[in-house]
Amino acid sequence: MVKKAKAEPVINWKSFQKNTLDFLPTSALKGKALWLGTFVYIYLGLGGGFITSCLFLNINPTLILSIIGAPIWIGLVFLSKKITDIVYEYNTDTDKSDTNN
Repeated sequence: MVKKAKAEPVINWKSFQKNTLDFLPTSALKGKALWLGTFVYIYLGLGGGFITSCLFLNINPTLILSIIGAPIWIGLVFLSKKITDIVYEYNTDTDKSDTNN
């Protein structure tokens, strides 16, 4: 009877994961990811609401999404950034006050 050789893993994945997580600045990445995710949700929500309201007002959607509507979309980006900064600042302030209690 022939014994089959058991293959050993080439890479120790648990050690690799631990060393990688120790190397990465996870707290900084978490903050940036939270801000970016919040921005995307706010931008998509405002953009979708804007397009929907224009459709209800019988404004041609190709006009809104084209070059003519570009200043509106640029303004929407700035508005989304401002709202995201306000929401993110409020969120981090409440997190700090929860840990102080």
